Order: sequence, then structure tokens, then C-alpha cells
Amino acid sequence: IMWYKFIEGTTRKQAVTLDDRVKQVSGTLIIKEARVEDSGKYLCVVNNSLRRRHYSVLFEAPLAASIEPQTQTVDFGRPAVFTCNFEGNPIKTITWLKDGKSLNHEESVLRIESVKKEDKGMYQCFIRNDQESAEASAELKLGGRFEPPQIRQAFKEETLQPGPSVFLKCIASGNPTPEITWELDGKKLSNSDRLQVGQYVTVNGDVVSHLNISSIHTNDGGLYKCIASSKVGSAEHAAKLNVYGLPFIRRMEKKAIVAGEMLIVTCPVAGYPIESIVWERDGRVLPINRKQKVFPNGTLIIENVERLSDQATYTCVARNAQGYSARETLEVQVMVLPHIIPFDFDEEVNTGESVQLNCHVSKGDKPIKITWNFHGEELSSHMGITTTKIGDRTSLLTISSVMAGHSGNYTCTAQNAAGSASHTATIHVNVLPHITPFDVEEEVNTGDSVQLNCHISKGDRPLQISWNFHGEELSSHMGITTTKIGDRSSILTITSVMAAHSGNYTCTAQNAAGSASYTATVHVNVLPHITPFEFDGRAFSGDNVQLACHVPKGDRPLDVSWYFEGKLLPSSSSGISTMMVGSRTSILTIESVHAYHAGNYTCTASNSAGSSSLQHAWQSTASSLCFLALSSGSLVNPTIAPFSFGESAVNAGQIVQQSCIVLKGDDPLSITWMFNDVNASSSPGIYVLKIGSRSSILTIESVRSYHVGNYTCLASNSAGSAKFTASLTVNEPPKILPFTFGELPLSAGQPMTVTCAVVGGDKPMSVLWSMSDSPGVITVPLGDAGSILTISSVQSHHSGNYTCRVANAAGVISYTAELRVNVAPILLPFSFGDRPLNP
Repeated sequence: IMWYKFIEGTTRKQAVTLDDRVKQVSGTLIIKEARVEDSGKYLCVVNNSLRRRHYSVLFEAPLAASIEPQTQTVDFGRPAVFTCNFEGNPIKTITWLKDGKSLNHEESVLRIESVKKEDKGMYQCFIRNDQESAEASAELKLGGRFEPPQIRQAFKEETLQPGPSVFLKCIASGNPTPEITWELDGKKLSNSDRLQVGQYVTVNGDVVSHLNISSIHTNDGGLYKCIASSKVGSAEHAAKLNVYGLPFIRRMEKKAIVAGEMLIVTCPVAGYPIESIVWERDGRVLPINRKQKVFPNGTLIIENVERLSDQATYTCVARNAQGYSARETLEVQVMVLPHIIPFDFDEEVNTGESVQLNCHVSKGDKPIKITWNFHGEELSSHMGITTTKIGDRTSLLTISSVMAGHSGNYTCTAQNAAGSASHTATIHVNVLPHITPFDVEEEVNTGDSVQLNCHISKGDRPLQISWNFHGEELSSHMGITTTKIGDRSSILTITSVMAAHSGNYTCTAQNAAGSASYTATVHVNVLPHITPFEFDGRAFSGDNVQLACHVPKGDRPLDVSWYFEGKLLPSSSSGISTMMVGSRTSILTIESVHAYHAGNYTCTASNSAGSSSLQHAWQSTASSLCFLALSSGSLVNPTIAPFSFGESAVNAGQIVQQSCIVLKGDDPLSITWMFNDVNASSSPGIYVLKIGSRSSILTIESVRSYHVGNYTCLASNSAGSAKFTASLTVNEPPKILPFTFGELPLSAGQPMTVTCAVVGGDKPMSVLWSMSDSPGVITVPLGDAGSILTISSVQSHHSGNYTCRVANAAGVISYTAELRVNVAPILLPFSFGDRPLNP
């Protein structure tokens, strides 16, 4: 016996290395203190000189993940590497996320060639298989070599007359080297006929930037700002440049702001001196409510901006002491962010059910783009998931038949010009158990050991695993043991199989979502069994002698042979002939007995069970000996060799043969079979065949319950008569009266009762329903005549096939009917929001 382990992801295997922790005792592999690396598929190979057998088993380990390093600090421009280390088996997918968003990277190693500012944050690695997932996180920080920009030297506020040129300068430092830009009253400046911007880097690494304004005008006055920025930050400096002249306000572009935010705007006034700056709306000077604030420098603040009250055109007015003024307008547009009405799943979902999510955007400016994502990936039509846009503000996500892979978080995102909003709902799918098909690959001989491994590859925990044989639950029965291995496997073992172990073995797995079953058939090759026979008394020279070798048990085809004094007899030799009658009886006939016929006669029966064993001793499976002696004497009455139909009952449908052999008696002989004192030949299904002058074979091709009774062989000659009687008993299988749940589907909430009525069949018998373990299903025995199944209120999860199985010693019979349930529509809750809507 050798144990191998498959190399993960391949069909190649390598021998298991044995040490102090991993040992092999006889055929048992023992792994002490099992580790994650022990998980995988193992193969057991059993060899001998005649046969080689393979058995495989899959060891699974729970998933676990970790990222190395958990935290790393990397300088700007340098590479960064994260490694997702995972444990467990099997692994189907690897996914990376950054700050909750998918990176579309499916390898275990994540490499960033050149770190930038936006690369800092939290990284997550997800590993998944069909049953579970695991997650790990790590953080990337920017290194200490980064130095945010600083303004080292800057210009000051000045008041000038129109005409001369002006030179403004800013000096900044930082790592990496920053870039300096210029603004006037919040608007970026670029080179023009009278404005020139330039910069250079000193030997110390500082950046020097200057702004040259030639022939300054009154309109050039305002708030000037230099901004030093790099990948790691920014710094700024601002100061006013006052130029004498009349008031002037630069043109203000349209201002868009999101509802709920704070509006801050400064009026871009030039000219000097300025006596007052005010803001107006519809001819009224602000502020006109508590939300509005106006400052002497021309800054207007409006808190918690709303479209209805604050979207308007505002006017800035600047005046000097002489009464001259300037006016300019500002259009304020208030944008409304999308608002999604919360949605959720009220109940858990079972595999195969239909699911819908309704994402409705009750507020928000159009156009609105609505998207769905699942595990960070955008959905359109994926894994049986469809999304449908309904109007401008609603999107419907539909899963027509949910599976285990649909469990997780579904996020609806609505986006418009103002921004975006998201809402997430979690689906948990109760996954039905799925049993990996198993079977007995080769025929089994009496005395062999058999194992059936029931492994549940899919399905939510906790799982309940049970076995049944002919409708009866097994724990330890007839030499059969069942052993639970972890959470997902159960092994059925028969240490030494017998003929009675032949049949169907069903493994049933059950969880909250329902149950699943798988059945494997064990066929045991039964060794032949020969009914004992003997030659009672002595034969006279010239007599006719017959011996019947009957094999009532044992798998067909059978090979029946005769030996004389250990030597094989041909079918015809030295006055001895042999003939097969049917498939289970051989008749040896000596037409005229002579002295040389005296000796030992052996009948040998063999089949596949006897010739395909592991020991040579099994090749000769069953035999009976007969000693034949010769003598002389007077005429005698007939003597019939005793016969029997066996100690146990015969199952209905089997073939039955019995021979009646007259050991003594003068010829001519008359041999007759009687069934319950009536000539057997007149009974249906019974055939009688005379073999030679001293034997007769009774055959029942397919035995039934009406064949039960006494069978008598009557032999007579001129000297007298003799008879022998044997009783035949038959195990009759049960019969189920067909049942139905009706031609039309039932409505949810209706009560339902169905009866599995059993007619005929020998007792004791057992009645078992499939799907009887579903919630709300009750079964009640109907005496010895069946079982009643009742559901007080049918629901959608009750839909399916219901099978009634009835078993007795003769066999198992089943009948299946389908229950269909019409489920009323379910409306998802909706609302128009918490606040009144604006016209």
C-alpha cells in the first residue's frame, strides 16, 4: 500500500514523505498536528499480484490570508511591493483593492514601480473559493525623505500709481522640487503682452519665481498669490497690490456649488482707494438672512446653500469716496447631489430563488448615471445578473436564479455633475449542499472491505450528513460503520462484505437551505452454495444412477463441473454423462453401473467471486462428495433424495429450481410434482421437466407470492411409492399506490396533505420521505400501510419533487410526485424621501 499526494493544480503526484509527524500504519495514513500545507488531494494505491486499486480523498483547509509587509514607508519614485500570503485549499480567485476600490489585479504579488502621492493608502487582498473568503490589509505610507513645499521669501503688499513696472518674487523649497504658479483674485495668470512669469532653481535646490508687470494699470490691482506645489503638498503666499484709480471689478465666471455646502466668494475689485464693497440680490443689499455674511474686503459667505433660496444672480458694487462706482454680476448655480432611497434584503435567500434590488434616486440633478458593482467590479450582465434602467432615476438589479457565488455586497452608485452617492446591500445565499459523486469502481467479492466517501463540496455550514440503506438510516448496522470526517465528509465502511450488503447506499446532506442526496450501488459477488447431496445405499450392477448438483445461491454465470476421484469428468465418458438443466443445476447420469464406477464424485461450482479472489484457496468454492458402491439384491420401493428450497425466503422475481432424484427403486418409475396437493404443472409459472428415468426438475421462472406453499415429489413403481415435501416461502416487495399534489400549482399559504399508501409486501417494512426535513413538513406513519405527509402552509421553498421510499427484505420501491407552489408578488418598500419635494 502506497500513499501519494497530488501537486496542487496538476495531475502529477508524489509519494508522501513519512516522518515523526506523518506516519503510515498498515494502510492508514496518520497526520499529526495537521498543517495548512497538508491540505490537498491524496491517493491510496493498493497492489497485489492480481489487482491494483486506487482510492482518493480530498483534504480541505479553511482559508486565511495575510499581506507582507503590513505597513511600509516608501520614498517618492521608489518601488513598493506587497505579497498576499494565503493558506487553505482550494483557492479560486485573488483580488486586490485600494481604499475599497478594485485594482483589477489577480496575482498574489502587487508591485508599484514608482510610488506617487496618490498611491498611499490601505490595500486589501481577498482570496475566495466556492464556500468562503478571507481578507488581509496593509498600509502604504510616503517616506520621510519627502519635504512639503515651503515659501522661503515672498512679496509684500504695495500701493502704487499707474505707469511703472512691478516685479513680484517668491522663493520656495521642498523635496521633490516644487513648481510655482501665480494667481490674481483666484484666477491663474499666464504670460501675456504685459505679464511675464519665470522661474529657476538655485544651487541649494530652492525655486525662485518672479512675476513682471510692465506699465501697471489701475485694473491690474488686486490680491496676488504665488502657489508652490509638488506631489507631496503645497504652500502659498498672498498680498494685495493697490493701484490708484477709479473702482473696477473684473468679470466673474458662473459659480457652481453643491447643495448643502458653503459658498465663499470674494469680489475681484481693483482701483484705489475703495470706500465700500457691498453685495446685492434683486436690488437688496446683503445680508438679508442669517445664512449670509458680507465682509468689508468684499467676501460673501452663504452657509448651507439651497437651490430654492440661494440659486440666483448676485451683484458686487464697489464705490470710492467721490461717489464713483463699479458693478459686476455673479451667477450662482446650486447643484443637487443624488440621493438614493435605502434598500436591503429582509430575508436570507435560498439557492435557485429570484432576487431583485431597486435602486431609486429620489433627488439629484439630471442627467444621472446609475451603476452597480459587486466586489469592486462594475456589473452589467455578469454571472446571471442583469441591470435594467427604468426611467431617469431608477435601476433594477435582477438575479433570476441565485447561486453561492452571488453572496456578497451589491453597491448602487448614482452620479451627476454635483457628485455621487452610493448605497450597499448584502445578499447572503443559503447554499444547498452539493455531494461530490462517488461510486464503487470495481465489483466486490464476499469478504472484501469497502469504503464510500461522501464529500460535500458546496453548501453552508452547519451540515448534517446521514446514510441510509434500503430506506433505513445507518449508524452501525450489519458490520457497517459511518465516520464523520471534519465538517464536510462522512465515510461509510464495510469491513467484510456479505451478500446481504448488496444494494443502494444513499448519503444525504442537509443544511438551512435544504438537502441533497447521492446514491451508490454496491454489488457483492456471491460465492456459489451447493445443496448437499448423497447416494443413499448401494447400486446394483446394470442399474441407472443419477446425481443432481443444485446451486441455489451464487452470482451467475456459474460453471458447474463434475470430478471422479479428483479427475475432471467430460460431459460424456465411460458410460457417465453430465447435463446442465437451467443455469443452476447439473445432472450426472450413469446409464449402467459397473464396478469401475465405484468411488468419490465431486461437484464443483465456480463464478466470478470464486475465481477473482486474492487467495488461491477461493478458486474451489463449493463441493459435495458422493461415495458410490456396487452390490446385488432384490427389488425395492422408490427412495427419494431429500431436498429443500433453502433456510431463508426467496425474493419475488427470482428463479427457483428444485430437483427430485429417485435414489432407489425398480424401473419403470413414475415421477410427479404436486403443489399444495394439486398437480404442479397446472399452476401458472411452474414448469416440470423429466431428466432420464430417475429425476425430475421443477422450475419457477419468476417466483411470486402465489407460489408460496408445499411442493411434493411423488415417485412410484410396481413395488410401491414414496414422496418428499419441501416448503417454499417468498419475500414479496411492497407496492405504492400512485399519488399526486394535483394538476394545478398550490398557492402560497394553502395547507397540503398527501398519502403514500402501501399495498402488498411482506412486513416488516420502512417508509421514508425525501424533502421531509424541510421546515414546516410533518410526516405521520399510517400504521403498516404507509405514511401521511402534511404541510400546514406551503411556501416557495416547499416546491420540488417529493419521493416516498418503501423498503422490506425483498427490496426497495419508490414513487415521486412534484409539488408546485405559486408565490404571490412581494413589493419592495419605497418612499418619496423624508423631506418635501420642491416644485
